Amino acid sequence: MFFLVSSFQKARKFFFIFLMVLLSLVILIYISSHTPMAISTAYAKLAAYTEKLFVPEHYITLEFFRRVSYSVYSSKGDLIEGGPGAQIDHIFVVEISLLLGIVFGSFISALSLREFRILKKLPPSAQLISAFTGGLLLGFSSRMAGGCNVKFLMSGLPMLSIQAMVFLLGLVPGSYIGTIIFKKFVIGDKVPVGRKG
Repeated sequence: MFFLVSSFQKARKFFFIFLMVLLSLVILIYISSHTPMAISTAYAKLAAYTEKLFVPEHYITLEFFRRVSYSVYSSKGDLIEGGPGAQIDHIFVVEISLLLGIVFGSFISALSLREFRILKKLPPSAQLISAFTGGLLLGFSSRMAGGCNVKFLMSGLPMLSIQAMVFLLGLVPGSYIGTIIFKKFVIGDKVPVGRKG
């Protein structure tokens, strides 16, 4: 517990700056595209680029990659369109940049807090299965819901979007139930909650 408090105190001075940068980013993205900040379509775009590179004949047959996810007019009257396909559009510029920022920002944060380390062995199989299943469910559900937690919580909730409020109503009990399942089947009694393991 002391380790977590110590790490938070080290990072606390950057917290306000981080919030201001994030708020500026949300506002900038919304003003430039009239759509909230999101990230899940970036994964679909990466899949599209990968498939187009390795299996181009299959890529051109998929309707999903030809879809236009959004189409809005800017304040200047310009049409802004984007979709999950392998083309450079507004989604590519915003979401791929955000995805890279999350990865590199996490890496820099871990280095600066001296928390970065390469594991010499894989986590327990129950944890690997849990992480893989959770990631698969999150990716699948974000495609079904038309957005991810970034879109609904960071962008939609401040704009009082009804979709974001419904998402939050499902997120809270879902997270609670997920935590109980995770503690019971993945962690078990090996690591007491609130103590360093």
